Amino acid sequence: MANFELSATGHLSANPAQVWAHLVDQDATPCWLEGVSSVVMDGDQLMVHLGGDLGPGWITGEVVSASVTRDALTGEVVPQPSLRAEPRERLELRLEAPAANLAEARVEIVLHEDEAGTIYELNVTGLPSLFGSLMTPLLRLRTEVAMARAVRGFRASLDARGHRKARPFDGPCPERAEPRLEIAAAVAG
Repeated sequence: MANFELSATGHLSANPAQVWAHLVDQDATPCWLEGVSSVVMDGDQLMVHLGGDLGPGWITGEVVSASVTRDALTGEVVPQPSLRAEPRERLELRLEAPAANLAEARVEIVLHEDEAGTIYELNVTGLPSLFGSLMTPLLRLRTEVAMARAVRGFRASLDARGHRKARPFDGPCPERAEPRLEIAAAVAG
């Protein structure tokens, strides 16, 4: 089975700290990530609940690396598996079976500060399932569309949030009234 890789780079007017805060705010994620109704984290374990046209269900995964620091002696990059690690430059997730015919996806987001805000790099590596490997071009196209929608949604949500003010997310999106805890309780019960 052949992996496929996609990349996108762009600019956001918010500073990296504001972008990071919005990116890891699990209550805000359904506002900008189409099809996601809830995100639940337990340490480095991640559960994403899909609703709507994507069908109800959970995607499991993990936070592989959530930031980078440099070794004081060698200057080499050392991955840190904590969403609270400093500096907040990089987030890497591994998702199990995130879509039909896709066995695994790795998502890497790297943030760089510039004088006008933040430059982001978004990299996605998809591993098709056995049957999905026959449809790799279609999976690649579907993933490209999903990436574009996620970037557009994130940018709009960040702007609507008023990224110039450092404050936590104010609550659920108006179009998504289903609380995250009720979904987690339903899965547990």
